[in-house]
Amino acid sequence: ALDFHSVFAMKPESERAIDFIDSILDDLSLYGGNNRLTEKVYRQGNCQLFCSRIRSKQIPAGSFWRWNQTRAKKQAPLPRHGAEISFVKLIPRKLRPDITDKIPNYKLWQFEITFHSQAAPKYLLWCEKGKLNDFSEKEKRIATPPKAEQQTNRLFAAKLSFICN
Repeated sequence: ALDFHSVFAMKPESERAIDFIDSILDDLSLYGGNNRLTEKVYRQGNCQLFCSRIRSKQIPAGSFWRWNQTRAKKQAPLPRHGAEISFVKLIPRKLRPDITDKIPNYKLWQFEITFHSQAAPKYLLWCEKGKLNDFSEKEKRIATPPKAEQQTNRLFAAKLSFICN
């Protein structure tokens, strides 16, 4: 079993990822369970649920970049949900060193969620920072991460209608 000491030693961005997943687990069914991976995966605010593990090579990327896992996998307990998560941050990386095109400044979180009451884990991709230019105004408001003072309501994301196509 995990303890909260591992959570407190994490960077603020990892803590934001934990807060996000904790806030949406009550409404996990809203995110489907057998989504198709498309370029929508790197639209800011996009959240997709899968029943099987997603490899970073399977996630759509640009023509000159791919998704790269940063650092080690992290783990955290979610006692309110009777679950534990392991997660990694993925960012774009050039396919080859000689590529001169600028890579996008995206951030994708990949979660494995294990509920104590279920045998099979669930897998979730959340784009914290991604493409915005093809969003409607409503989608932009939803995709914008909350300010620190707004994070006090840990269920903010559960009450929003996220983009989960």
